[in-house]
Amino acid sequence: MDAELTAWLSSLVGSQVTRVDSLRENRPLRRVARVVLSEGPSVIVKHLADEPGVGRADDREYALACLGNEALALSVLGQHAPGLAPGLVGVNASQGAVVLADLGARPSLATLLLGDEATAAAEGLRCWAEALGNLHGACAGRTAEIETVRRSIGLPTRGTGFLGDIERRWHAVTRSLAAWGLSPPRSCGDEVEAVEAALRDPRFATLLHGDPCPDNTTVDPLVLFDWETAYVGHALLDAAYLWMPFPTCWCAGEAPGKVVAEAEVAYRRAASAGLPAVADDGSYRHAMGEAVVAWWIQTSVWGLERSTADDPTWGISTHRHRLVHRARVLLARRDELAARYPGLIELAASIEAAASERWPEAARGLATFPAFA
Repeated sequence: MDAELTAWLSSLVGSQVTRVDSLRENRPLRRVARVVLSEGPSVIVKHLADEPGVGRADDREYALACLGNEALALSVLGQHAPGLAPGLVGVNASQGAVVLADLGARPSLATLLLGDEATAAAEGLRCWAEALGNLHGACAGRTAEIETVRRSIGLPTRGTGFLGDIERRWHAVTRSLAAWGLSPPRSCGDEVEAVEAALRDPRFATLLHGDPCPDNTTVDPLVLFDWETAYVGHALLDAAYLWMPFPTCWCAGEAPGKVVAEAEVAYRRAASAGLPAVADDGSYRHAMGEAVVAWWIQTSVWGLERSTADDPTWGISTHRHRLVHRARVLLARRDELAARYPGLIELAASIEAAASERWPEAARGLATFPAFA
C-alpha cells in the first residue's frame, strides 16, 4: 500500500494505520493485506499492485475487474444476504482498492474436509451447500438491480468466472485431443452450442460466487469469501461443485454419496425460496446435467493440457486423477444425458479409457477427502 492509499483508508475508517501485513502475493497485479488500525477492528484491503510498467494493459484490466467483481458482490450481499460474505467497508475506484471486514483466523471448510472428523466435515459441507442456496435464492430476480450496482462502483467487472466462454473452451479441448490421437464425434459442436444456450435459462439466473471452493469458506460461522469471480449466471454452475467435485480447487476430493445427497437437499431447500425451478425435480435434474457437462468441458481443457506434462499432486490428487474422475462423473449421468449429448458422452468415455490406459495410477480418480477415508 502506498502513502496515498494509506491516507485514504485512514480517512475512510476514521483511524490511523498502524501495521500492514501482507496475506497473499500470488495473484497477478493484485495484493491482499490485513491492515491493523489504531482504533477499531482490522480490515482487509485488496488493491492493484503498485508496480508501474508491470503487466500488459489487459492484465491490469483483468486485475481491476476481479476487484470490481468483489465490490459488486459484497455490495449486493450486504443488502440482500448480510452475514453470508464479509462486509464491504469501502471502494477506491481511482486506486483500484476494495476494503472489507476482516474475518480473522477461522478454520475453513478445507480444514474440515482434509481433517479426520467425518461428522464435522459432513456438517460443514451441508452448511456450505445451504449457504450457496441462500445466496442464489436471495439474489434471484435481481439482475437489473445488480446491473445498477455494477455501474455505480466505478470499477470494471467481468462475467463467466473461471468457467469462461464454453465454445472457446471447447475449441481448446479439440486442439488438445489431437495430441492424444482422439477426434471428437461430429455432433459435439452442436451439442456444445446447446449447452451454452441452456446455461442462459432465466429460471436459474442469479448472483454466483464463481469459485466456491472449500478454502474460500470459513466455518463457525460459515462465510463465503473471495468473490473475485462473482457474476450473474446459472445457479447450478455453483451447485454443481457438489457433483463435479470442486472443479476450480486445489482441495478437490470425493465425499460419500450420502453426504453429497444431504448437502444437495440443503442447497435445494434454501435456493428454492427465490428459484422455484430448483424445487421442481424434473427441471432441477435436467439443468444440473447441463451444469455438469459445462464443467466437464472446462475441466477437460485443464486436464488434457496439464496431465501430459509433469503432474505433481495438487491437493490430494493430480490432474490425471481429476481428468479420469470428471469423465466418470459425466458417464455416471449417461442415461439422462445420452439423448441430448451423445457425442460428448462418447468423447468422455474415450478420454476416460485413454487416460486410464496411459496412466494406470490415475484410474482410481480423485482421492476421497481424508475426513471420510
